[in-house]
Amino acid sequence: MILTSEQRSKEYVEAGLWGSRTLDRVLADIAAEHPDRAAFLDVIEGEPGSKLSYAEAHLRIEALAAFFAILGLKADTVVGLHLPNAAEASIVQFAAWRAGLVVAPLPLHWSDAEITRAIELTGMKAIVTSAFVGGLATGERMRDIAADNFAIRFVLGIGEDLPDGLIDLGEVLRDAEALGEAPAVPRHGNAADHVAALAFSRRDGSLVVAPYTHNQLIACGIAHADAAGLADGAVLCSSMLPGGLAAIGAGLAGMLATKGTFVCAQATSLGNLAATILVEPAEQAILPAGIADGVAEFLAAGSEERPGLSLVSASTDAQETVVPAGFAVTDVSTLGGLVLVSSPRLEGVKTPLWPNGAWRLSDGRQIGTVGLKPRMRAGDRRPMPNSGEIVIKGAAVPDTPWPEPASGGGRVLAVNGEGLLRTGLFGEATEEGRLVRPTGTIAETLAVGSETFDLAALDTQFAKFPGLLDAATFRVADPLFGSRIGLAYVTSDGRSISREDLEAFLSNQGLGEMMWPTLMVRIDAVPRSKDGRIQRSHLFKTAVAA
Repeated sequence: MILTSEQRSKEYVEAGLWGSRTLDRVLADIAAEHPDRAAFLDVIEGEPGSKLSYAEAHLRIEALAAFFAILGLKADTVVGLHLPNAAEASIVQFAAWRAGLVVAPLPLHWSDAEITRAIELTGMKAIVTSAFVGGLATGERMRDIAADNFAIRFVLGIGEDLPDGLIDLGEVLRDAEALGEAPAVPRHGNAADHVAALAFSRRDGSLVVAPYTHNQLIACGIAHADAAGLADGAVLCSSMLPGGLAAIGAGLAGMLATKGTFVCAQATSLGNLAATILVEPAEQAILPAGIADGVAEFLAAGSEERPGLSLVSASTDAQETVVPAGFAVTDVSTLGGLVLVSSPRLEGVKTPLWPNGAWRLSDGRQIGTVGLKPRMRAGDRRPMPNSGEIVIKGAAVPDTPWPEPASGGGRVLAVNGEGLLRTGLFGEATEEGRLVRPTGTIAETLAVGSETFDLAALDTQFAKFPGLLDAATFRVADPLFGSRIGLAYVTSDGRSISREDLEAFLSNQGLGEMMWPTLMVRIDAVPRSKDGRIQRSHLFKTAVAA
């Protein structure tokens, strides 16, 4: 499926930023050039696991792609990924691309209702999962969700102890040599201009689907490798869940850009994650910005090695991240889940900064444009000088909306007449106008990890809980996710409500765990200004005082 314009493709191809090779084709070419070089490695709690060379990975990719074709999964079919961070998950993604399929992440923390909504918006036809993740029976859960969504034709599983009803891909991998190469995928136009992956963001409480082509994701990888200064054969260690924009754009595509090794890190503590990064050891660690300081302290204490740190954040505001001296930091910002912008952090700076104007690679090639369009945020009475909504376009930026099959679907990707993607983020010019610093969102939203939530929409959802007269959400600082949601509420009888009862109610309403409050406080009245806006900063102070 090609959504980008032929003219735009021609411009980027002529500029040397796009090509004709798909992601799987790039990996196949590396396998031919460096068959014995390590491609994927699992490291679990600091202990090395399975390891695949490029030749071994290519063999498995071809076998799985051949099996997808046998199942009848046609080109452009959307496949959901509900998997832990493991080498097998990477193989599944490349196999999907080899078969001409489109991958979409189904985050492990999403509720059943959120996953169902994603299925509806994308027209998803298959899901790949595992039996258990973190002790939770994810295989049974995905099977049951599929049973309620007739669009899902297949639920495929990887790993041990798969429940009944799942197709075991492990058997396919064990018989990889017998399956041989996958059939050629018929394509019109430039194969690399076809959609390869879907990213999810939120706007006004609804999901937004952002389609990414092979070329756009490859450009993301080139930009990340360039910003981080990675050399040929680099080892990249990622703790990001598979299928997401950071995991693909910075991780897998970054691996391809350097013909390097992708280490899949699984750890349940900061110390174990630091040990995992040092196993290979990695030249670059890709991890959430919220845990970077803690992981870097363990790294500094445990070794003289100082790997580069790619800090992934939604970058909806300028939250500070401080790491010990000696670590080179690359900010990998998803702009609320829509776009992947990689930029080297300037010395002495604690927040992400992006170019204001031309976004260039170190060799001078312009990969995109970032700008500020005058616009007022919620609650502003007049435009602020040198500020506005952050807009962006370029070789690594989606430029067309996803054609949603469901009527009344989620919000549409907003691209203006100049081809600039409207991010919904507010920014201000700094460094004499040369750079842009994120300062928040146009509407009242909050970033929790890689997700962005509309606070007004959450207020409405929480207020539906029986016995509440009013409810208001606010930001609570969190060392792992950067921010979590706090809740201030007013009850009809003056009594506090049970956290367990509220969480059960929210789960039934289809709200995932990321939207559940980590801090709750009962108040007499929600503070509001004269124009009716909730004074959310007062709510946090009230919660702390309580």
